[in-house]
Amino acid sequence: MPKFIGILGVLIVICVIPFDLEIAPERRLQIVNAEGQSLGGARVRQILDQYSLRKSWEEDVQANNSGEVFLAKRVIRTSVFSLIKGAIEEIRELGIHASFRSNENILVDANGFPPHIYINGKGLKNGKALIRKGPLGKTIIGS
Repeated sequence: MPKFIGILGVLIVICVIPFDLEIAPERRLQIVNAEGQSLGGARVRQILDQYSLRKSWEEDVQANNSGEVFLAKRVIRTSVFSLIKGAIEEIRELGIHASFRSNENILVDANGFPPHIYINGKGLKNGKALIRKGPLGKTIIGS
């Protein structure tokens, strides 16, 4: 029984120790068209969510003349206890549709092109966000 109490005590301590949870990695992107030409001035919106912690935020940046954009690494200071508590609240509120993960969407809007969305980095190859032509009223996901 003392061994069990010791293990339980260690688990409780581990659950309340804060740590940095990475929501999105650092990204250096270059916005280019299908011919590989840089699209300077493109607008980029990074949309971040951490569902268990019920945290969401957005950041807007504009590509420089070379089509380059820097998005800093995003972290949240949390604990295992906070993540478990949030997950339970999500399940209570949303049931089977609950989500506990982190999510990053990058929306790129370049003049004359339809908006492009990159979900959790999918479609970003070698640090390039390839922007293709298509119907201007339609969003393109993960070129």
